[in-house]
Amino acid sequence: MARDGGAVRVAVLGSLNMDLVTTVERLPRPGETVLGRNFARYPGGKGLNQAVAAARLGAEVTLFGRVGNDAFGEELLAVARENGVDVSYVEKVPAQTGISAILVDPQGENMIAYAPGANYTVDEAYLGRVLPLLSGADVLLLQLEIPLSAVAATLSRLPQDRPLVVLNPSPALDLNALPLRRVDVLVPNSQEFQILSGWSGKPEE
Repeated sequence: MARDGGAVRVAVLGSLNMDLVTTVERLPRPGETVLGRNFARYPGGKGLNQAVAAARLGAEVTLFGRVGNDAFGEELLAVARENGVDVSYVEKVPAQTGISAILVDPQGENMIAYAPGANYTVDEAYLGRVLPLLSGADVLLLQLEIPLSAVAATLSRLPQDRPLVVLNPSPALDLNALPLRRVDVLVPNSQEFQILSGWSGKPEE
């Protein structure tokens, strides 16, 4: 619920990536080259995806993170703006924008290599500048495609009257370094749930 009766104010601290997708007849074996059929690039990153989704649902969304001072970074910022996301606090840094190189076969199986680039430059200095803005939101969305230390620092420095905190623990990492008591809603997928809980059953169980 918004504090002033208006749109819910959502802050998203996370990644902005360009997904580079090649479709192939089959996935290559180690050391093998295969011929690709089609290539496309898509704006992505869990932070950007969350921000756009929240804006489309009518929230007032501000995105926080970093991109490189390059064409991919400009394209990602343009996509966010086109979807009504405030990117005033996304910083450009002298690093490459994060990318994911993805191979997909006809059955939908894939291989992914992630180069975080500028996403992994989110640091204490940046957090110090934006923490008051994160704390002033109604909802704060977090994921783990920025340094785990940055997520931990954010959680530990939020005030007692912090916003509702939603954490998508993806990619699946060791969360022992995170003060999870500061997280209100945890939204893992089935694989992440198994890692967090130690449960080894099937998802339908």
